[in-house]
Amino acid sequence: MLSFVPFLMFSACLGAVVQEEPGDPAAAPPASPGCVCINPFKGTAQAFAGDKALTCQHNNLCYVDCDGACGDVEHASGFTAQKGRCVSKLACSVPQNPEENAEPVAADKDATVKLVDILTGTTAPIEFELDEDEADVKEDDDANVDDDEDDDDDDDEDGDDNEEEDSDILLINRSAAPLRTYPWMTEPEHNLWYFREAPSLGSFRNYWRAIFKDSSRDRRGEFFFYMHRQMVTRYNVEHLTHNITPVVPFSPEFWRQPIPLGYDAKLEAEIGFNYQARPDDTVLVDLEGDNPLPISTLEGWYKEIENAIKNMAIVTAEGATIELKAVEGRDEGISVLGDVVESFGSVNKELYGSLHNNLHMIIGWVLGPSQDDSTKLGVMGTTAKSIRDPMFFRMHQFIDDIFSEYKAALPAYEEDELSFPGVEVLESTVTTDGKKNEMHTFTEEDWEVKLNGVEIDGKPRFLAKYTRMDNKPYNFDILVKSSAEVKAMVRVFLTVNGTVNPEADLVVEMDRFLVNLNEGENKITRNSSESSVAERRKKVLLEFDTEVSENDPYPPEEDLFDGCGWPRHLMVPRGKPEGSTFSLVVMLSQLLPEDAALATDQEEVAKYAFVHCGLPGGSLYPDSRPMGFPFDRPVTWELLGNMASTEVKIYHEGI
Repeated sequence: MLSFVPFLMFSACLGAVVQEEPGDPAAAPPASPGCVCINPFKGTAQAFAGDKALTCQHNNLCYVDCDGACGDVEHASGFTAQKGRCVSKLACSVPQNPEENAEPVAADKDATVKLVDILTGTTAPIEFELDEDEADVKEDDDANVDDDEDDDDDDDEDGDDNEEEDSDILLINRSAAPLRTYPWMTEPEHNLWYFREAPSLGSFRNYWRAIFKDSSRDRRGEFFFYMHRQMVTRYNVEHLTHNITPVVPFSPEFWRQPIPLGYDAKLEAEIGFNYQARPDDTVLVDLEGDNPLPISTLEGWYKEIENAIKNMAIVTAEGATIELKAVEGRDEGISVLGDVVESFGSVNKELYGSLHNNLHMIIGWVLGPSQDDSTKLGVMGTTAKSIRDPMFFRMHQFIDDIFSEYKAALPAYEEDELSFPGVEVLESTVTTDGKKNEMHTFTEEDWEVKLNGVEIDGKPRFLAKYTRMDNKPYNFDILVKSSAEVKAMVRVFLTVNGTVNPEADLVVEMDRFLVNLNEGENKITRNSSESSVAERRKKVLLEFDTEVSENDPYPPEEDLFDGCGWPRHLMVPRGKPEGSTFSLVVMLSQLLPEDAALATDQEEVAKYAFVHCGLPGGSLYPDSRPMGFPFDRPVTWELLGNMASTEVKIYHEGI
């Protein structure tokens, strides 16, 4: 059978059906279909996935009518396998109708999905040009204001049209019925709707995943560790804001017990179909089918990883040993360990398995363990939407605890690693709307996103309005005294309630950047729009239209990096109406000998959210110290002269 390696969004495989146009009853019966490429996704947001130019170029075949005249017609296999969906190689070499108006046979809703590594995979990426207008976020609030104020006379005539246009707008408010996913009065997790169910957060993880499909990325395993640590940290901070206890890690002792809290994503209103809901008190089961996976296998992988940390050494597939250690300010073990835990680029997948990826899948397939019915897959088995489920954070707290165990086994930072002789932070402040040491979050009810004709309820939608949390712009001002001209890395963090947690797990990184200090006093001002943590643009909402899996096409690298970064509207942790107390912690650190920061063009670095996404073009990460330094290891030190802590209040307005 021809194997068609699909490169479309994973969600498109979950029972999407192409609606046929009603025929003209007076028309003659259509002729038998010839050998012509067709696009079964025509008219949907995934139309690119069936485009002949792409399928023929990258797969040497295209979709055809199953009754077509091509001599090599085969049923499509893999993720796109559906009844009535066929492919052919010969059709790629046959001249096509320029109108490309051949219609596909309507697809059956019963699709099948095999257990593969949806989160990593090995298929070579396929590039395509991402339409800049695919999901263009409206940034100018005045864009829809009519400059001509004399059009009142036309209001009555346009009323019906405006009403019809309004009905085409998707209104997404996860804080209220019918889209809220938990009872607001009885389930505390409801309060985190603005965080878990923010499409921009899933979009960020989607872009991040696409970038780090490349195993050659500098410090790739460390990126996996640190990006997810910050996700879990920020989630725990939001928990505390709502007086909810921190996340309970989904460690092995819970794998055979009921999962108390279920989840139903209720995504049909946004993407046209639903994922399998997980009821309360569901119990994990062994996966079956073509790729069986017993829970005991995951337990065995975890034990081997624990042994590696205990011995501070990882055994390669060839039997060699890689020591887990830190040397001269650099953590040489974390990236190797990160790749093993995920696993991607693991040095010994046979021994250490694929703990992170397959734990996702065993949770995602909990109600469809045979893995032969895609409608039974929950969001935990997807890349972009898994973050909506509270189980994502329980699972990733467990994964992060593995890294915390390793970090705790490293020597604690000594004063000579933390200090910066000759450099003193005299003052650090944050200012919002002229108010010193205040930050402000608020509820925005009309965040607009332009869509590429996502079909909902049988009609294409081109605009969505979201209710979400946002924050006001702010400035960091840092006054530094230096005894000489020197380069320094500025690290800016927020910690909860004015204290530093001994395990360093509630420290939120807000910014990191290189400065050139002059002798004497230096005033450093940094606007929130410059943060190296935050996304660089607001044009693309990839989570909404595309699910990047191992068989999907990738946008060009430049677009991936433009879209990668922590969502700007979630940069500031939510405050309380009366104000929540945080500490602004600023540190200026010395560069290490031959630090990668010295070899990078800082103007280029400023274009990207390098903290979580790195740099394009194979560039080195522009900071050779461990990600999260100095909070990546347990805190056993006091603040030094090159550090400062300032109490700040974060206020929230709205729901």
